[in-house]
Amino acid sequence: MKSVFAEFVPWFRGPTVHIGIDEYPTSLADQFKEYVNELSPYVRSLGKKVHAWGSS
Repeated sequence: MKSVFAEFVPWFRGPTVHIGIDEYPTSLADQFKEYVNELSPYVRSLGKKVHAWGSS
């Protein structure tokens, strides 16, 4: 996913980028947290704020 964000984040003019976790099942909560904790700092390092919705 980092390579995808590295490629496409520069295309976005706005200050935020959605990291694509809006229909994550709660049965995978640990993986959800791992994904967010890994990608959020990376996207911020690309100069964007992270936007995400979670589902329950």
